[in-house]
Amino acid sequence: MKASNFLLLVFILVTFSSCQFRQPVVILIPEKPSSVEMLSAREIRRYIYHRTRVLPEIINGDKIPGKVKNLIVVANQESRLLLDIYPPIANLRDNLKNNGYSLKTVQKNGQKVLIVTGKDEMGILYGAYALAEKLGVRFYLHGDVIPDKIVRFSLPDLDERHNPLFELRGVQPFHDFPEGPDWWSLDDYKGLLAQLIKLKMNFIGFHTYPEGGVGPEPLVWIGLKEDINDDGTVDFSYPARHFTSVNGTWGYRAKKTDEYYFRTGELFEKSDYGNDYMDGMTPWPENLREKNELFNRTAKFFNEVFTYARTFEIKTCVGTETPMIIPEELKARLTKAGLSTGSLLTKTSLYEGMFQWIVKNYPIDFYWLWTPENWTWGGNKPEDIENTKDDILAAYKALKNNDNPFLLATCGWVLGPKQDRAMFDRILPEDISVSCINRNLGIEKIDSGFNNISGRSKWAIPWMEDDPGLTMPQLWVGRMRKDAHDAHAAGCNGLMGIHWHTREIGPNVSALAYSAWDGSDVSTKQIDKSLRDLPVKDFYSDWALANFGSEIAERAAEIFISLDGVYPEGDTSALFEPFMNRYVKMPRPADWINGPGAIKSDIIPWEKKQPQYSFVDKLESLRPMVNGKGNLDRFDYWLNYFKYLKAAGKLSCSLGDYNRRLTSIKTIKDKAEQKNAVVSQLLPLRKQIISEMEESHNYLISTITSKGSLGNLCNWQQHISDLIIEKPGEELEVLLGQKLGIQYFPGKEYTGKSRLIVPTVRTNLMAGEDLKLKIICFGFQPDKLVVKWKHFGEKSFMVKSAMHVSRGVYEVVIPSSEIKDDFEYFVSCTDKNGKTILWPANAGEINQSIVLN
Repeated sequence: MKASNFLLLVFILVTFSSCQFRQPVVILIPEKPSSVEMLSAREIRRYIYHRTRVLPEIINGDKIPGKVKNLIVVANQESRLLLDIYPPIANLRDNLKNNGYSLKTVQKNGQKVLIVTGKDEMGILYGAYALAEKLGVRFYLHGDVIPDKIVRFSLPDLDERHNPLFELRGVQPFHDFPEGPDWWSLDDYKGLLAQLIKLKMNFIGFHTYPEGGVGPEPLVWIGLKEDINDDGTVDFSYPARHFTSVNGTWGYRAKKTDEYYFRTGELFEKSDYGNDYMDGMTPWPENLREKNELFNRTAKFFNEVFTYARTFEIKTCVGTETPMIIPEELKARLTKAGLSTGSLLTKTSLYEGMFQWIVKNYPIDFYWLWTPENWTWGGNKPEDIENTKDDILAAYKALKNNDNPFLLATCGWVLGPKQDRAMFDRILPEDISVSCINRNLGIEKIDSGFNNISGRSKWAIPWMEDDPGLTMPQLWVGRMRKDAHDAHAAGCNGLMGIHWHTREIGPNVSALAYSAWDGSDVSTKQIDKSLRDLPVKDFYSDWALANFGSEIAERAAEIFISLDGVYPEGDTSALFEPFMNRYVKMPRPADWINGPGAIKSDIIPWEKKQPQYSFVDKLESLRPMVNGKGNLDRFDYWLNYFKYLKAAGKLSCSLGDYNRRLTSIKTIKDKAEQKNAVVSQLLPLRKQIISEMEESHNYLISTITSKGSLGNLCNWQQHISDLIIEKPGEELEVLLGQKLGIQYFPGKEYTGKSRLIVPTVRTNLMAGEDLKLKIICFGFQPDKLVVKWKHFGEKSFMVKSAMHVSRGVYEVVIPSSEIKDDFEYFVSCTDKNGKTILWPANAGEINQSIVLN
């Protein structure tokens, strides 16, 4: 063959090939797609791009395009497009439940076609996220995990249909502590709601504390209809609050962030840190104008939160406790007006006012009434049951009088009264759902009373973490699986998890979410009923592979498996104090001491305690084998979290030694001898405690990536330090008869590693929304701080410089007017020495990305 003819043939073949397969993969949506079909396509494009570096083209049409090697079709089941591609799709409807989805690969005209569809709109979106999971992506409340290793694109061969085992699946973030939603901004809520969808969850509910202790909290207003204006604002209200650094609740000493030890106040942009709607309202709103303003602000805030949730068919729920506790200022006003505050007529009127206020201010699907917490600790009297029943029925009547704008539910620390946990099933109307969190902070299984309730909606709510151990790591994957199994066996149609943190409990959230769908252990019949935890090997094998990479996945998984859940009943091999009468596999140097997560005093010397933390060294030994910047960043998060746990454990033992010596010294009668003992024994130990507290802080700060971890820091600065530094210091000064020198208090300087922190991460934006990034530079002062961003497919990055807000806090805004399509970005910071720090850790390889809804 002549060379010219050969070259001509090559040219023809290349041209033919390029014409036949113009794109490696194309995503096809209907000519007139719904917003969910469009979003599903965008999300599939995002994750294919991150995993393979191939950016699919999204096209509209009602016919298969030619010259496409791999085609992904996203459409509803009744689409003419799907019927043309795969006529049997019409039979799918009977095999899918609400929210169910299907992934089906077929051949059509010599082309490979993957169909993503669902029973309904949300089913389609869930299918899109399920496809992302097939690519190795994993979803959590705090964000996405995209493995570092870039893979070659290949359209998978799939034939799957999946249905939810529970109609309602979601979370119950608990207001009260800074570790939880009290400190969440609007962007925090929206970020979490977007992740809920990726986890195929569709419920979020909130408890509201009434007056007494920490309340009232401002999410629910209590009052009469005549005090509500047409626009939903109120003319009368009472003092309310969510947690701020200066209002001192739950054993947290009121403290300005300026006064934090180790210069950690630099992490906060203001002295009285809290949610934006608490600005100017600390520690309490002082006058009627401020009291009204706080409720009006909170209502506006949650209107946006719940409206965003409703966009994605996430059910929302709020509520307070029953029998209703009327705030004192409201009670005085009612009495002055001649109304009996103890009568059911007055309470019905108050519920009517509450419900009308809700209707005017924000959309919800359920209002739940929480039975008293002391029912789980101290039981209940017959009159307690009667008062609670009457109160719930008063609320039910008020709801009817408001034309039933939402549904009612019960909740609480128990399912029902001690005499009969299923009692509410017999005495309440059938359209009232019943629910409860597990007893004993989740150590107990779901309430067996669920088995005795039928004919109504019922929701089980496991603890994804508990508040006695709130400042420490908690792994409850096996428990989440077991609770989901038991809830399904009991006929529950709702499965939600109570929590405060997000990233800290990532495995637990993931386990609960996946257990709510078919194909999991939940629907398996052959399970030992005596088990508290189901096996977790498969879960952690997958989790470690996605988070840390294949090089260490198996060995890392073994460590996490060894720390998950509790020992079998009766097994005391843990050799440390049981928690709620069970031995937890993870060491717990924290407990409830005048508040959550305090460091307890351990009577066992550190030399004997230290072996219980040997898993930390085992995990650290794997670090040199981790490959990939993202994998290493995620590995270091957990390594530092466990090092923090170990440091806290050592501190716990030092506190035990200190308190033992203090008790002995107090028995010394001679004042001079007692003072000498304080100086020789307690003062050196106090210095040691301060040093160990600093070490704990340095590791804790290495794990700060969210508002929840900032809340952990607040706990140390305002609660734990009060118990181990301030109060013992006051006692020492009495024993010494003089003030302690500054060397016996924690310092003002930070000695740990510098951090670049983005505490709030959005992965989706609504059209017309700006991207607002809060950036914290801690341990250094930036010389140059910018965000580099570009739309998908563009070659060059645009640059936005950060504006200094206050202290170590900066802000960057990418206005909606500049956002034309989905985009990726990263943060670049250069310090005074010319060192550059990037966020995310693997910036330039896998950037953070935003998809427009």
